[in-house]
Amino acid sequence: MQFKKAVMDSPADIPADSVKPSMEVALGGADKGTVHVEGPTNKEPIKSGDPMTIPDLTGTYKPGADGKSTLSPGVLTVKALGTMTTCTPAKAEVSLELDTSAQPGGAAGGSSGAAGGSPGTAGGSSATGGSASGGGLAETGADDNGTLRALGLVAGTVILLGGAVFTFLPGHRRRLR
Repeated sequence: MQFKKAVMDSPADIPADSVKPSMEVALGGADKGTVHVEGPTNKEPIKSGDPMTIPDLTGTYKPGADGKSTLSPGVLTVKALGTMTTCTPAKAEVSLELDTSAQPGGAAGGSSGAAGGSPGTAGGSSATGGSASGGGLAETGADDNGTLRALGLVAGTVILLGGAVFTFLPGHRRRLR
């Protein structure tokens, strides 16, 4: 899975090796279930305001059914600094259509675990037993700054709450002197 755009601008400085992306790619058509794909952690620190890009996500799809199977972006999960953020696409368009042959232990209603694989290819190790007949990858990424706005709202609330404590508790400061 490849992302063409940054998903958002970083709301804070983020150290290296602290952001880990993964996604459940939705299977459709003849096959059902999901394929887990994941990417490496960020190699370099990310400065506040810099774009947060998602590296290529890789995994292995083992077909569980004969026929035309489709792959669509599913829920993106980003683990960063002890938090987990999920992003669910509003409209998951088909990224790839494959002609597949069922294989033992294939998806067919289950999910495939993360493993090697070559991103953005079909008919190779990431889509064993298939041949590509679809177009490019669906575009993913935030269309607005929703997460950044939410973080700004929380930060503003904390600042206002701190100001209220000092405003409404002036006697406490006098007793400390």
